[in-house]
Amino acid sequence: MMKSKMMVNNSGPLITYTVFQNVQAREKTEYADAAWTDLVRTIAEPVIYMAKSACPLLSLCEYGELVSDGGGLRHAANVKRVYGVEVDYDGEEVSPEEGLLRLQSAGLVALIYTSASYTDGAPRWRAILPLSEPALPSQRAVYVARANFALGGIASRESFTLSQSFYFGAVRGAKYKWFESHGRCIDQAVDLSLVYHQSQGTDPKTGRDTRSNQQLIEAFSRGEGRYEAMLKLSSRWAARGMQYDDVVAALTELLDSSGSSLNADGVDLRSRIEPMAASAVRKFGGTMPDVRLNVVPEPPADMPEPDVASYEGVPEAMGMEKSFEPARVHTMSGQAEAGGAILARRWEPINPQSIPPRQWLYGFHYMRRMVSMTAGAGGGGKSSMTMVEAVSMAIGRDLFRGKWQLPTGPLRVWVHNGEDPLDELQRRLGAICMHYSLDPAEVAQNLFVTSGRDTRIIVAEEIDGTVVQMPVVREQIVKQAQDLAIDVMILDPFIATHAVNENNNPAMEKVMWEWRAIAEQGNMAIEIVHHFRKGNGNEASSEDVRGASALLGACRSVRIAASMSQPEAERYTIDVKDRRRYFWLQNPKANMRPPTDERLWRQLVSVELGNADGIYTEGDKVGVVEEWSPPTADTQMSQGQKAIVLREIEAAYAKDPLLVRADVRSTQWAGRLVAKHMELDINDAGARATIRRVLDEWEKAGSVVKVQARDHAKGRYFTAYKVGEQVAEEEEAPF
Repeated sequence: MMKSKMMVNNSGPLITYTVFQNVQAREKTEYADAAWTDLVRTIAEPVIYMAKSACPLLSLCEYGELVSDGGGLRHAANVKRVYGVEVDYDGEEVSPEEGLLRLQSAGLVALIYTSASYTDGAPRWRAILPLSEPALPSQRAVYVARANFALGGIASRESFTLSQSFYFGAVRGAKYKWFESHGRCIDQAVDLSLVYHQSQGTDPKTGRDTRSNQQLIEAFSRGEGRYEAMLKLSSRWAARGMQYDDVVAALTELLDSSGSSLNADGVDLRSRIEPMAASAVRKFGGTMPDVRLNVVPEPPADMPEPDVASYEGVPEAMGMEKSFEPARVHTMSGQAEAGGAILARRWEPINPQSIPPRQWLYGFHYMRRMVSMTAGAGGGGKSSMTMVEAVSMAIGRDLFRGKWQLPTGPLRVWVHNGEDPLDELQRRLGAICMHYSLDPAEVAQNLFVTSGRDTRIIVAEEIDGTVVQMPVVREQIVKQAQDLAIDVMILDPFIATHAVNENNNPAMEKVMWEWRAIAEQGNMAIEIVHHFRKGNGNEASSEDVRGASALLGACRSVRIAASMSQPEAERYTIDVKDRRRYFWLQNPKANMRPPTDERLWRQLVSVELGNADGIYTEGDKVGVVEEWSPPTADTQMSQGQKAIVLREIEAAYAKDPLLVRADVRSTQWAGRLVAKHMELDINDAGARATIRRVLDEWEKAGSVVKVQARDHAKGRYFTAYKVGEQVAEEEEAPF
């Protein structure tokens, strides 16, 4: 047994992994929230078994309790979350030491250990790489492809199987080695390219699959690469002009004739037929019927089988298992039909007063037929806030503004929470009604809710590395919105509405295209609630929004929510331990109105539901968001301080009005005098907002007034502050 000299120097990420005692996998042992170093120790100090078949199997996934047709728990449909990836190498050429160097060069956290059949002359080994945070099952292939790139493209095909588990432990008489690499987690290595497995029959030089259709069908019948064969055959059929229903019928016949519809990892391939056919037709030709035929026609019997060269330019048909090319979607409003022309229309001027105004539904954020976003750190209050906004719109009164009547009147709102069960939504809505003294029956008239626990909404997903949009899901959402006359739909969290790599721009563009189409076709506003990436200690901004830039680009309005910082807590005399109950909103991206750095403050208050019982004697407490305003100038500055600042403004104005300009962008802004006495950082956006409020309050009170003054050097007028008639009295001890 040989051990790497690289030792563990920190605990690494927390992961969940599963151990199966044998390949039947009828039982499992789950290690939840385990330190990465604990798993390293398990691999570094292995149990010695008499034979390979006696070794347990390891998977860096969390599994549910769904039993497959064969009675096992280890199958793709039972994978709930992914916490890491396993990469298998059986090429017998690259040593584990070389594999370690490649992973170290990529700066990855990883662990390599040899398999039972390892020898120095014919090396076989495995690498396991943790994620920094759990991922959806559909994202695993992307992370395996990144690791495969770092390793030089040597991963076996089995590495890409979702539920694949690998033996671990030492076998008596077999040489055993393990090596550890330190660095970043594989999901954080967004700079690494994606290298997918080159399947059997693929020419390594051209990337073409050299097998004929008949050879693919024969391989399918033998159980070799069944999904891969279906993918390539459907792409070839579509490229030859077969329509959607024809492709579905041919794939169904292929499964029926094989005697089994299950893939090697236990997935029923019948569930993949329609998405696969839809993707093939969208990309490579054919047509999607407006109404699906009740009787599925047979594939054309006289269709000649072309030679392989005729499939040039069809990636999936040629064996390339990954394509991020945007799919051609035939339902896009205004898009040219197949064979039609794209025509530019001359602009026809009309009276601007005859153009309908933008349909703002709530503030300047929710807008009909547009997608907007609220993003922030987890647990910061954004979900609770959007629930209060949903209730406000449902009753037509803004709960954050003293139940002020909304100009639109009551709106119909659909809240979809992709993570929490319905009873949790009941708690939140019940707490809102209690806190704001609302009649639940009034709220219920216009509020609709769904939970991802029983109503899964996924508009796009990655299937074996290919992004597939789900037009059927879009159509169902639009129909429901039209039937119920929904005005606003809130999606919380956004990540629960898709199953693609959110750091991939082309993939996220497809997801956002679906939600833009739903907003347009459903004639409603779509609000997505999203998360920040891990913080860097700086003040929150739109740059902290997690995922690809296509996500931000598709949203017409983006709000960020950030907790009160420690300096802000000290400024507003808030106990530091309570500061996270307060958060601010800012809109750094507003395509439909002027940008602003104004901050709106909110606070979380605890509401007792009164649902205690004999076991849970305290019952539930639920956080409800309400408006909060920072202390005003009158509470932050004494009258003596105010009098001193006003004297300085008066003296500066008498010397030169340019020294007390009203423009906040000017280096001679009058607010700098206020900042000096309030000990505020003029470069901080929150501080500038506070200073503007101080000056606004003084202007309303008549302490200062805005006047027009002339800049004689430039020959133009500007606005300045001068002291008004209502001057504060100086105290004896202003400080």
